[in-house]
Order: sequence, then structure tokens, then C-alpha cells
Amino acid sequence: MNASRNLAAFITILALIGVSWQFHLNGTIAEPEPWLPRIWGMARYYTYIANIMVILALGRIALGRTANTDQMTTITLSIIMVGIIYRLLLAPAEPKAAPDWYPDFLMHVAVPVLVPLWWLAFCDKTLHLKALPLWLIPPALYCLYSLIRGWIAGSYPYFFFDIGQFGLTQVVLNCVSLVVVFALCGLVLWGVARLMRRSA
Repeated sequence: MNASRNLAAFITILALIGVSWQFHLNGTIAEPEPWLPRIWGMARYYTYIANIMVILALGRIALGRTANTDQMTTITLSIIMVGIIYRLLLAPAEPKAAPDWYPDFLMHVAVPVLVPLWWLAFCDKTLHLKALPLWLIPPALYCLYSLIRGWIAGSYPYFFFDIGQFGLTQVVLNCVSLVVVFALCGLVLWGVARLMRRSA
């Protein structure tokens, strides 16, 4: 197994541990839910969705499948934004206590750091700006999904989606701003890839 597959396997295991550990912890609370509602509850959050995307994509690479450049750039962008948004907007003032700290660290810090390192070291850097809309599909769909699900359920996964608190117009602006930030980060990845191709 080469270095790319080794690192892909390592990241896949960390992401799998993080998601599985949090799933287990959610089943040990005072009023634990059965496993199916627990999965449905976790599916509200982009953190879990992005980490599962990492598991599926890097897991395939660890097993010897060829990496798809746009797919891996899309996933890299998504997991980078998980780390950034969590650190800037969602992280508690005080670190979580054990055992909750461990999956939190794996999904919000370790995986968002290691996936870009894999991308830098091993992903094909032949990126095209015309693929930028493709990279933005996950956050755009997630915004729509969160608003619809939140409107039906009456609760939202993140405060900036809360229509009851901010109103529909502001929440739509929040969603547009979120996608724009994703796009800017995508442009950074494109710029980095271009610089790396020139220096190769």
C-alpha cells in the first residue's frame, strides 16, 4: 500500500471513529433514542455529513480506487469549512469534557486538518474554475435541506438557519453568505493547485 492509500486509510479510520463514537455517546444520554432516530438526528448536522463523505471517498481510495479530482476537491472544501465554521462560530467557550471531547476533536479538528494535507500531497492539481459550481453543490443543497427540515420540525441545526429568530430574509442572506465563503475557499484551493502545478 502506497503513502496515498496509507494516509487515506488513516483518515478514514479517524473519521469513522469520530462519527461512531458520537453516535454511541448520543445513545448514553438520560433519554437515549433508538438507533434509527439517532441517525436521523445526527443527519441534521453538516459535520456528520461531511465526515461521512470523507469516509466514503477516502475509504475507496484506501482500497485502491482512483481518486476523482473534482470529487476530492469538493470533499476537501467541505471538511475545511467544517473546521473553520466550527472554530469561528460554533465551538463552546470552554472545551468539552471527556468523553465528548474525543469525537468532537476528531470530526472538527483532526479530520479537517488531515484531509487537506492528503489533498495537497496526493490529489491531482489539474483544477478548472468551471468546476467551482460543482464544489458548491453540497453546501447549497445542505442549506435548502436544513431550512426545509427546520421549518417542518420547528428547530434548526445551527443558529444562523433559525428563521424564527432572524426571519426568512436574513436566513436566506446567511445561506448565500455561507455559499459565498465556500466559493472563496474553493478559489483558494484552485489558486494553490495552480501554484503547485507551476512549481512542479
